[in-house]
Amino acid sequence: MQRTTSARIAFVGHGAMAQSVQAILAAQDGHGLETVAFLTGGKERSGPWVGSMAELLSRKPDLVVECASGDALMNHGTVAARTGVPLLVASVGALLRPDVRSRLEGWEHCVSFVAGAIGGLDLLRTTAATGALEAVRYISCKPVQAWRGTYAEQLVDLSALAEPATFYSGNAFDASALFPFNANVCAAIALSGLGPFETQVSLQADPDIQLNQHSIIATGRFGQADFRFTNFPLPENPKTSALAAHSIAAALLDPVLRIPFASIGSRITRRN
Repeated sequence: MQRTTSARIAFVGHGAMAQSVQAILAAQDGHGLETVAFLTGGKERSGPWVGSMAELLSRKPDLVVECASGDALMNHGTVAARTGVPLLVASVGALLRPDVRSRLEGWEHCVSFVAGAIGGLDLLRTTAATGALEAVRYISCKPVQAWRGTYAEQLVDLSALAEPATFYSGNAFDASALFPFNANVCAAIALSGLGPFETQVSLQADPDIQLNQHSIIATGRFGQADFRFTNFPLPENPKTSALAAHSIAAALLDPVLRIPFASIGSRITRRN
């Protein structure tokens, strides 16, 4: 399955996600991938850890992987793309941000992203490209504790819930801005399908579940597709799905799994 022969990889970020990706790659014997730098955001250190994009790029990576945050993509990842170095984005939600898009304007061909915590995006891309996709709805249902400390607390009394409750319904663009922890999934679905303004989102809290649940319902001239995912959290960072780390690692091992941003970036704009 793995198609990589050899490549020099640099990471923006060295947190739980980057370390999990490294562990997955190590278990696969690397398949020719060499990690040449981690941008840590701290002061410069020896070895693969660097403190600036200038030093990271001086290591001459073949690919830069952003797996830190939307701000890291804005401040560091876009620098790589604007120098012509291919950039793989994990913080997909940030691709909807106007400041990030303006930084990437003209360099979209250098950018790709990963599916992250979900699947089924190939069907969305296929049917959207041929005009057969007519409606997409994404439903995110999480345990009550997963919504604490978020905007959800202003919309529903989480402590009083005795049954599942939908506290937000709207489009993917607004959902990504209001709920950053759901931004990556919302954006990946939206960019692969009808765009952030045409993709409908429902967010739910359920006091009786322990794992995050994601559902995608797509309809059109092809028929209907229903996808459901129940994901284990990343042990080192429970707010992130473990599947996201596997998604990044797989995209490094097989470039075919990288989703090109240039071919679908126009879907960010609102339909007239």
